[in-house]
Amino acid sequence: MKIVERADLNVELWNKLVHDSSDSTIFSLSFYLDAVAENWCVLVDETYSKGIALPYTIRLNVKTLYTPIYLMYVEWLGEDLPSDLIGLLQKFFTVGDICIKHKLSDPNRNECVRQELVESKYNEQAKRALKRFEKSGLLLVKGALENDILTIIESELPAKIASLDKQAILTLNKLVPVIAQNEMLSSYAILENNHVVGGILSMQFKNRIIYLKGAFTESAKKTGGMFKCISTLIEEESTSQNIIDFGGSRVENVRKFNMNFGSVDRVYYNYTWNNAPFHFKVLKRLKNALK
Repeated sequence: MKIVERADLNVELWNKLVHDSSDSTIFSLSFYLDAVAENWCVLVDETYSKGIALPYTIRLNVKTLYTPIYLMYVEWLGEDLPSDLIGLLQKFFTVGDICIKHKLSDPNRNECVRQELVESKYNEQAKRALKRFEKSGLLLVKGALENDILTIIESELPAKIASLDKQAILTLNKLVPVIAQNEMLSSYAILENNHVVGGILSMQFKNRIIYLKGAFTESAKKTGGMFKCISTLIEEESTSQNIIDFGGSRVENVRKFNMNFGSVDRVYYNYTWNNAPFHFKVLKRLKNALK
């Protein structure tokens, strides 16, 4: 196994590995990592038959393995997942704060949850919201309004979600067009008097449909616009083959919203280590304290 930087990567072989690996996700595709990661490389064997994508930053000459925004986790591709993967990664990265799909043997492992639809089963809150929408006179439109939805996201979410800063919005505006170019993007928008007042963006790779981002004006939210978008996504895309993946959030209200449709928790894992020089550790603690 060796580290191959993005500039030296055989993109065709890497993407073939992603496509050929069972249960792999869009997060490992080269175009996706190009859009969201500050830097990235791969740990891969000579024949590109197994490996893992590794996004990283460089601060004060220290390489830190990290999880970029809009990337839920990285995943081992191919067979023979190394039992000592974290120890192996520590040889290449001084600092790590990375989400990985797999449960590995490591004391600094924390559980994260995402929600996945197993069986469509709406609770009473969802049913009431959908009835409100039907009485609202608003219109749902599928596709072709991604830019309008991005505008709503930029205007509505940064004040509510601290992680959605200016850089995060720029990244999303870079990411969405390339997902669309690769024919993996779906969108559902809510219109009021021919103006977009909200919508959601999702992406599909293989049989997994992953919720990316959505936002609504307060009035569209109160009339059940988001419930309508999600329920339409479920009605059109949820099959015995397709998996609806709502993604993860550390905000409990988001998790509760996802549960309205019959989703269940799925676990993935966060791994951390810090073998950096003392001055870097001090600056990192200071930065975290300021946050």
